[in-house]
Order: sequence, then structure tokens, then C-alpha cells
Amino acid sequence: NEFNGKVFNSAINEHVKHTFQYPQALVEANLEAKVYTYIKVYTDGSIEYVGCKSGTHPLFEEEIKRILSTFKYKPFTHNNSEHSAIMVTYPVVFKL
Repeated sequence: NEFNGKVFNSAINEHVKHTFQYPQALVEANLEAKVYTYIKVYTDGSIEYVGCKSGTHPLFEEEIKRILSTFKYKPFTHNNSEHSAIMVTYPVVFKL
């Protein structure tokens, strides 16, 4: 199966919904954000956190890393055999 961005987004959305925990310090500070996260998705289904758009509070980034550390996508093929991974930008919304 080739990589399908729509299927990937659906899978990661479901994972985030079940594992997301708003950092308490950010709740107390009343901070919200939409954090654009850069993820490398490998053909074996494993993922690697690459980074976030600059200007992100470190606690947002810490929670994103925690969420991603428990996510595994299904294996897929890539139409360009020279690459074993693709880069994905995924927005994580922190809203109180």
C-alpha cells in the first residue's frame, strides 16, 4: 500500500484524541497554540519527531514528543524507492 495522507491524518488524529494531556502549567498560564509539527514517517510505519515551528513553548513540544513516542503507523510503500521515509507537517491544537 502506498502512503495515503488522508489515512495517516485519520490515524494520528485518533491517537492524539486518546493520548493528549494538556500540560498543567500551560492550563494555569491560560496558554493555547496551534503547533505545526514536523514528522518523518518511515515505510516500516515507524515515525520520528523532527521538530516544531519556531516560537513554540517547550511544554507544548514536550507533550507532542510524548504523544508521538507511542504512535506507530502501518507499513507502506513509497513511489520513490530512493527514499525510505516521507516528511509530514501535522498541526496539533492546544485549546482550553
